Amino acid sequence: MTSIALKKCKPYEIIWTYDFQEIKALWEDLGREDNYFLSGEFIRAIDAAPPKGSRSLYCVLTIDGRVVGRCYSQLVDVHMIQSLNIDEQEKLNLWANVYRKFRTKLSRTLQGTLLCFGHLLLSGNRGIEFAPEIGDVEQALLIQDMAICLHNGVNKQQKVIVVLVKDLKSTHRFEEKNSLSCQYSELNIPPSMSLDIEPDWKSLEDYLASFKSKYRVRVKKAKKRAVDLRFEPMTQLDIIENEAKINEMYLKIANQASFNLFELNDRYFSTLKAGLGDRLRVYGIWDGAELVGFYSSIKAYSTLEAHFLGYDPSAVKQYDIYLNILIRLVEEGIREKMDNVYFARTAHEIKSSIGAKPIEYCNYLRHKQILPNQLVPLFLKNLVPQESYELRNPFKQEELVNS
Repeated sequence: MTSIALKKCKPYEIIWTYDFQEIKALWEDLGREDNYFLSGEFIRAIDAAPPKGSRSLYCVLTIDGRVVGRCYSQLVDVHMIQSLNIDEQEKLNLWANVYRKFRTKLSRTLQGTLLCFGHLLLSGNRGIEFAPEIGDVEQALLIQDMAICLHNGVNKQQKVIVVLVKDLKSTHRFEEKNSLSCQYSELNIPPSMSLDIEPDWKSLEDYLASFKSKYRVRVKKAKKRAVDLRFEPMTQLDIIENEAKINEMYLKIANQASFNLFELNDRYFSTLKAGLGDRLRVYGIWDGAELVGFYSSIKAYSTLEAHFLGYDPSAVKQYDIYLNILIRLVEEGIREKMDNVYFARTAHEIKSSIGAKPIEYCNYLRHKQILPNQLVPLFLKNLVPQESYELRNPFKQEELVNS
C-alpha cells in the first residue's frame, strides 16, 4: 500500500493499492453499507473478470488514522480510434473524409492509459463515498485533490495520460475556482435515467394503468409482437454454454454506440454470476431454439440496476425487443418491491416513454500535459457526437420536467 498526503486538503491523506485484500480492512472501516457497488462482494466479483486492458485500484481517504472516504478506480488502455468506432477504411465523400481525418488526429492526443476515478462499468454515483460528517462542499474539494494525488502516485509506476473523474453528484460540481478545479475540464455527458417505483404499483397492470392511453397502447402492442419469444432466467451453466453468443450480441449493440471506453471480458457474465449469485440475473430471449437476445439486472439493495444487454439487431423491429426488455425490467422491479429501476444513460427517449426521468451527473477530465488539458473541451466537442432526443411523459397526472 502507498500513502500520499493531499496537497491542498491537509491533513487528509490517501492510501491506495492494486490488491483489494491488502486494503480490505481499511475499506470496510468506513462502515457504510448503502452502496452495494462498493461492497467487497461486488468488487471481488467484478475484478475476477475485469474489462479487457484494465486494472483496478482501491483508494481510501484518512484523517488522523481514521477512514473517512473510499474510491474504486481503474486503469484502462484507451485506443480512441476504436473507442469512437472510427472506420479509417470506409469510403466517404470529400468533406466527410476531411472531418474523419480531423477526428482521427484529435483522438491520438488522448491515446494511452486512462485513470477512471469511479466505477468504469457503471453509470451514476457508484464509485466514491464519504463518511456522513463530511459536507458536500468539502467532498468536492477532496475529490479534486484525491484524483490529482492518485494520478501523480500511479504515474510513478505507470504513465497515465488522462484522468476521468466519473459521475459525481450535482452537489459535487467543481464550482469553486481554485488551483485544483482549474486543472479539470467538465464533460458534457448525457444524463442517466431512473424510474421510481410507486408504492401503489403492485403489478405491471397497476403501473400501466397510470399511463396515458397512447403510451399504454404502445406497450401492449410491443408485448403482442413478442408473444412468440421466451424470456427465461439463465443459470450459470446456461450462461457458460451460451457465453460466446451472449458476447457476440453484446458487442453488436456496444459497437453501435458513438463512444466506448471499454470492452467486456469474454468471461464477464459467467464470472459475475458465480460471484453475485441471485443478485445478478441474466435473462435469455429465445425464438424457438435460437438465442436472439439477453438482458441482465443486479439487485443492489433497494435499487434494481439494469445491466448489460445484447440482441440480434434484426429482431428489434420484428419483436420490438428493446421496449419489451425495458418493460420486463420494470415488472421485475415491481415484483421484487424495489424503490427504483436504474436504466443508465442510453436511449433516453424510449426510456422516458416508460416513465424514467433524467439524473444529471458531473464528469471531469484532466490531461497530464498543460496545453492538451486546456484544449480538452474542444477535443471532446469534436470527438464525441452529441445525441439529440426529446423526453416523453407517459403518466396521466404528471408534467414533463425538461432537463
